[in-house]
Amino acid sequence: MATNYTSVQLDGTGSLLTGKTLNATTGYTLNFTCPTSGSSYITMQTVQHVAGLPAYFSGSNATFSGYTGSYTADQTKIGFVVESPSGVITFTPAVNIDGDNVYINATGGVSVNASW
Repeated sequence: MATNYTSVQLDGTGSLLTGKTLNATTGYTLNFTCPTSGSSYITMQTVQHVAGLPAYFSGSNATFSGYTGSYTADQTKIGFVVESPSGVITFTPAVNIDGDNVYINATGGVSVNASW
């Protein structure tokens, strides 16, 4: 099921992935649009006040369509560089992710249609 996130919803802290479960080894697409030129970012990160969460993003993978992208990941966050007006990121987690513990946010006016 697709979820649309506007640039307003993704600004600052962003939006919780409430009620979503991202399954390990399943690819989830993030179709993005960006009205600005230059680099913008899409990130997913764990809620800061929850202790004992698994290393949600370590070992995760991402591929890019429509542009050449890059990403960095650690235990608590994954960040995607967006340098195109539009494109597709396919994010594949290494472990199951409980969306109630994860925010998605973005900079530069990015909006996202996500396939979770």
